Amino acid sequence: MTYLRHLSLALLLLAIATVLYGSLAPSLAPPGGGVIDKFEHAGAYGVLSVLALLAFETRRRQIVALVFLFCLGIAIELMQGYLGGREASALDQAANTLGILLATSGYFWAMRRRFA
Repeated sequence: MTYLRHLSLALLLLAIATVLYGSLAPSLAPPGGGVIDKFEHAGAYGVLSVLALLAFETRRRQIVALVFLFCLGIAIELMQGYLGGREASALDQAANTLGILLATSGYFWAMRRRFA
């Protein structure tokens, strides 16, 4: 199980770096927004959440990691407000939060079913 946790942590850090780069690089600003953009936000933060839950063993560390991801989403949205070609969006943060909540719910549902 330790191998899975280490792999998950490495993938989590790589995924966070990818989200940071994709969210803050002006050359990668998507044209428009739309519904697809919200699915991308929810999906990205869902993946980050599952990796965080797998990477940390104790419930306390898992909660801290999920709160960190929530705050990361807010920080990125605020920083986008200062970048050319980007804009801060409360709807993007709502999609990020939805991704975190759905992934967390799915993870704990799966764990409960697995050990039931």
